[in-house]
Amino acid sequence: MSFGASHSSSSSTPTWASQFTPTLNAVESTTTKAMTDPESGLAAVKANAVGDINKSYESLPDQIQSSLSSRGMGRSGQMTDLTTKAELGRKGALGQFEGSWASMLSNRQMQAASLADQLLAIARGTQSSGTSFGGGVSLTGPLNGGITGMSAGSYRG
Repeated sequence: MSFGASHSSSSSTPTWASQFTPTLNAVESTTTKAMTDPESGLAAVKANAVGDINKSYESLPDQIQSSLSSRGMGRSGQMTDLTTKAELGRKGALGQFEGSWASMLSNRQMQAASLADQLLAIARGTQSSGTSFGGGVSLTGPLNGGITGMSAGSYRG
């Protein structure tokens, strides 16, 4: 005769309803790419920003020349001095942009890593910060609630 409680345990790997597979695969691919190559897909954005900065300084030498000429100083040393200052201003603006760009890329990488951690926690059936389990699955944080309201039937754990 045995006195004591018997205990058995089992575990299962959660699975997603098939309709979520394409979305999850896309999120996984995008997240992985953002972690390993945060500049991926952003070349046009960077080129446009740099182009806008350059364009804003492009006409300054002509404006300086015109302004000085109208005052009779078109060939003075001021032309060189002011043109040099304009070029330094352009380079400073580009430097500030590069610093902001690097910060944005770092943030993108960290958000992707956080999202990957949350997705792995869901796949393992555990809870992670920003992830809640109840009547459905609701992700917050990097997705800002972008995947919400999955019914209990769509998550099999």
